Amino acid sequence: MTAKAGIEKHSNVAKEVLLIEFQQLHDFTVFKGIDPASLPAAQKKGALRATRSINHIKEIRYEKIKG
Repeated sequence: MTAKAGIEKHSNVAKEVLLIEFQQLHDFTVFKGIDPASLPAAQKKGALRATRSINHIKEIRYEKIKG
């Protein structure tokens, strides 16, 4: 489910799971920051679309939540 739907359904648990996932992305330097002013409009639009696919929550057995 999307992050928004997961937060509505599971509240603080979903927020904590997402923060853990984002922290892991940061710790392992998965992404490198780029100045948005240096990107063409098409690349900015594509980058925004990609961030939506990162924010997902999954319910697994026994109501455990995974980011």
